[in-house]
Amino acid sequence: MEPKVIRKDEFKVMGMKYVGKNKFGEISQLWMDFNPRIQEIKNFSPDPDFGDVAFGLCSCVQGAEPGVFEYLACLPVSSIDEVPEGMVGKVVPEQTYVIVEAKGIKEIGSAYEFILKKWLPSSGYSAGDGPDFELYPEDFDIQNPESPVLIFFPVKKK
Repeated sequence: MEPKVIRKDEFKVMGMKYVGKNKFGEISQLWMDFNPRIQEIKNFSPDPDFGDVAFGLCSCVQGAEPGVFEYLACLPVSSIDEVPEGMVGKVVPEQTYVIVEAKGIKEIGSAYEFILKKWLPSSGYSAGDGPDFELYPEDFDIQNPESPVLIFFPVKKK
């Protein structure tokens, strides 16, 4: 895993939200529920840096019990004015990220572990304040266990 640090401008997303611990694979179910509804998003706009992508946006939930997080299966949009029923829009602030590529969904946990336990302690960076996210490129193939997923983890200079 070769990490790369970039600055990403503010961007907007729209999609479906899950809050919990993902004990029973709820995030997989969220994607299965979201994918057939993608065409309802009228303001889809390719990401200026990465093109036609999808995001899995993760955020801490203030005041929640340990292990609870918010996950948004979403697409980049130009506006969050017209939100379909059952979906949410969100603005992701400008942020510096370290990016690590995971070879398939099965490696996402390993990518986060690499960032937190190996790269971050010796990098000159500490964890940032914004959400982290998975970036699924246009050619991502759920059937291919090696299909790459990019992990974006927020960082700031120590």
